[in-house]
Amino acid sequence: MNFILIFAVYINRILTTNKNYKNEEVLIPEGGFAGVQAAIDLQKNKLFDVTLVSNRDFMYLFLISIWILICGINTGKAKIPLADISKKHKFKFIIDNISVR
Repeated sequence: MNFILIFAVYINRILTTNKNYKNEEVLIPEGGFAGVQAAIDLQKNKLFDVTLVSNRDFMYLFLISIWILICGINTGKAKIPLADISKKHKFKFIIDNISVR
């Protein structure tokens, strides 16, 4: 997770400082905090056509997951639909598995 977060921040800095990348497509292969933040940041610049790919349709909030067991909170309250985030921030979202061959 830390590697993905650092990678997302690094790529964001490179791409947003180099205007030669205008209108390029960016594929983000992870629907956790780092991937969603990278998609939001890159889309804000309006230089890229951003697509987020995740094998699930939600982002799980691990920080509150302990309260699910302790307080009996509904697990649905620890999930944010990725479709809602992509609609709000205007990037594409695809539910699929990514594999390297």
